[in-house]
Amino acid sequence: MPVALKFANRRDQWQRDQGARSEYNLDTRFVVDSIAVEEIHPDDPRLARQRAQLPPDVPLGRFLIVMPAADRSLLFIFQSERPDLSTTRALVREVIEAVDHLHTRGLVHGDIKVRRARHGRV
Repeated sequence: MPVALKFANRRDQWQRDQGARSEYNLDTRFVVDSIAVEEIHPDDPRLARQRAQLPPDVPLGRFLIVMPAADRSLLFIFQSERPDLSTTRALVREVIEAVDHLHTRGLVHGDIKVRRARHGRV
């Protein structure tokens, strides 16, 4: 199974991330659930591939959250699959529902961005 790895340098960062998933009753339809957690040394050979994909000055933390990886991004879907208007509306609705799910729990997702396409279209 493809996975995404999220590294934290301190245990309290790791605990905050893990705790939020249960404390705020986050729905896995909107928030990726972790499938494993582990304390790991940054030089562990299992991290070699991830380390090779990062600039050498990026530190890997020792507290690890493992999550299922998405098979593609929304940007990839829009650029490659060119969804029709109905599908685009459905995708935008899902994003809005996910953001609303977080906001009703007093949380904010920090990196949702509007990306302007060429010719001034959003």
